[in-house]
Amino acid sequence: MTEAATGWTKVSRTLATVVQRRASGVLVLERGPSRWRLIFLQGRLLWAIDEQFRIRRWQRALKRSGVNL
Repeated sequence: MTEAATGWTKVSRTLATVVQRRASGVLVLERGPSRWRLIFLQGRLLWAIDEQFRIRRWQRALKRSGVNL
């Protein structure tokens, strides 16, 4: 498994845990110069913030990268 695939697997598991536990808070994802902050409330994604593009739909970003969670 490649490093990128392993990273996405970890992200997928973390997101599943957040939803199952209905967690609230901020999850920070960093890769190279990119940094995303995902804000959750009771297991639901409220907002996704990118340093470069302050507000962007999370689904659009995932679709662009070709990742299916």
